[in-house]
Amino acid sequence: VSSKVAWAERVAPKRFYVSRDAALETDTDPEAKSGFCFVKPTEPGPLTLSFPDDQGKLCHVHLMFTSPIGQLIDRRAQWIAANQVVEAPGTLLHHAIALTNIESGQQVLAESEYLESSGLECAVADALFLAEKNALRPVAQEIAVLDEFIEDFLLDDLQNPGTGAVASVIQEGAAGYFGRPMSYPAVMCLYHAASQIARHTPGLRRTTEDYLRLAARTFAAMFRYGWRLYVRSVGVLGYARVYELLEDLRAHGLHAEAEEVLQGIEYKASELTKLKFPFAGETVMDTSGFEEVFNAGKYRSDDDHLERTTRCAFATRSLAPSWWWYGSDKRHWDGGDASPLEALVDRGEACLSHTTIPNSLVFFGLLDRDYMGLPDSYMRKAFGGFLGPWALIRDDGAASMCYCPELRSKQPGMNGFTGASGLGYFHYLRAAASYVLPNRDQGTVTFGCHYVLEEGVHRVQPWDGVGRRVVLRQIGVEFSLTFGQLMNLALDSRRRWFEAEILNPSALPVNVTLHVAGLWGERVAIEGTGERQVLGVVNGGIQAALTLPPGATIRVRGEVTGDGAD
Repeated sequence: VSSKVAWAERVAPKRFYVSRDAALETDTDPEAKSGFCFVKPTEPGPLTLSFPDDQGKLCHVHLMFTSPIGQLIDRRAQWIAANQVVEAPGTLLHHAIALTNIESGQQVLAESEYLESSGLECAVADALFLAEKNALRPVAQEIAVLDEFIEDFLLDDLQNPGTGAVASVIQEGAAGYFGRPMSYPAVMCLYHAASQIARHTPGLRRTTEDYLRLAARTFAAMFRYGWRLYVRSVGVLGYARVYELLEDLRAHGLHAEAEEVLQGIEYKASELTKLKFPFAGETVMDTSGFEEVFNAGKYRSDDDHLERTTRCAFATRSLAPSWWWYGSDKRHWDGGDASPLEALVDRGEACLSHTTIPNSLVFFGLLDRDYMGLPDSYMRKAFGGFLGPWALIRDDGAASMCYCPELRSKQPGMNGFTGASGLGYFHYLRAAASYVLPNRDQGTVTFGCHYVLEEGVHRVQPWDGVGRRVVLRQIGVEFSLTFGQLMNLALDSRRRWFEAEILNPSALPVNVTLHVAGLWGERVAIEGTGERQVLGVVNGGIQAALTLPPGATIRVRGEVTGDGAD
């Protein structure tokens, strides 16, 4: 992030101090006992901002500045492809994506690391991130890595292609232990992401429909082979994406697969919403299932369940002015005496780990419609949790699995291994959007974009690194793309017209759909990509078919025509 505002409330700071070079813009209000300091450093990295309170006591705010998120996304994918791919012909791990030491660059291939589930789950986690990134911004070399991972490792050594059962360990030269439910959703999501790549970009060996079938088979296998009690009563990280899979199965005419998936959704949502507390899984501090439990409540329109889950998801998150705690999930290793990972040597706190981003989506799930009030603490914790883990990606693309602030721990600071961080970053790529939200106490609040309303025009410039979706909740308007990036958006305040700049990040022409909901009229004329289209509004929105030229940015204009156009 290029700049940051630090607020000092209930004190009247007269001076601010920073730990390294940065431009400061400050202002204080002694009567209101408040002030702010706008900080813009010369380069990314940590920075401590200090100021004395009214009694002269020095207060500190720990900030972390990163490169733009879009750059970190691309560099992370490049680092995975260059450093984490295993080249070991004749072994089970050939073309796997391995847990890797980010300091030495050494891949963790010891047999002991794969006698526990974490070794294989870390491999799938970063492959999942790589797949979702290439569904957004395809790169031929990265797609080739992904294709080899699926064909030479996943389907050759980890998942039985006949049954769909997913192994969780490697023991005595073979994969086994297929009952662990946590292994299944990530593989399901991986196939779903691969189906989206195949829809627009060459390089994978299978078709979109092939990958969708594999995703559905993996989902069904979790119910067939997973631990019965766990599958029924515990939320699993990544499972919540099954609702998006169901939509795609139906859209591609795979009705038999969709029906089987729907049966699983109905069964599990029904069972989960019977529970009040707890929502934990393997350990007391396991928060990995909250998003699934929340979405089960949404699916069954169970408002009490939604409220309980939201309280649980944000109960232990902190608003302390330190980048490693702000919005982070509370997590640490609390199993037996031996950690399953070489990376975790004691029970030191693991801040900003892979559950932080998915559980932030609980709050964003409340923004699918207008709200009576926007809970400020939940909003801040969710925004902090959605952005905070990007501080763990170095500028070269290496990613630490967590940050430990405990100096007495044997693993203080940035953890030296990649871990399962890809699970969290995948959820960011899948769900990130630019939000413009009304707040009665603080005016308009934004996330993921620069926003201004000037001369009767809403102007939005996304900076979320994805650019796939824009939500202006206060006026009920949404924009989304099936592929490409929204670079700039202008919307008439009366919702009669819009203009959008859309980038095609692919080197090939791509046919995409632009969804627009909430314009003030029943017919909308679309211009900018060839022949003019006049589209009728269906279920509150339009779907405009566009062709994006390779590597180019186009300007699309939509205007309400007929009734409501004046």
